[in-house]
Amino acid sequence: MLRDLGNAINTFLSIAPVTIGVGATATSVEGVSADRTNYESAVFVFGNYEPYGTPTGVTVTCVVQESSDDVTFTDITSEAHNITNTYTNTEVAVNLASVDKYVRGKMTVQFNGGTGPFTTVDCVGILGSARNYPV
Repeated sequence: MLRDLGNAINTFLSIAPVTIGVGATATSVEGVSADRTNYESAVFVFGNYEPYGTPTGVTVTCVVQESSDDVTFTDITSEAHNITNTYTNTEVAVNLASVDKYVRGKMTVQFNGGTGPFTTVDCVGILGSARNYPV
């Protein structure tokens, strides 16, 4: 049986690139979930891009959430991962050993001062360490 990378992971687009803010002082976006059954680990790659408008600062808080019913979600990351004025990607690794069936990313954007700010964010989930091959 071939055990290449493609047979060991499952990627999904939790948050499609979306522009949020449009003058708001804070806003958040909750991603689409994935069934993590048969996977033991995950990495969520959160991206944010340089904002438009004139904010004096931007903080993007990235968390991974879990749900047993794909309806009610709670944060599972032990701490929020903040991206502050660095318009790059950040990776959040998660051990799925004791996590509910569904997982997703969530991003909250806080603009500090300025006028009319908005930015684009996204999140890709990568489920790994498959218990059975191929997946």
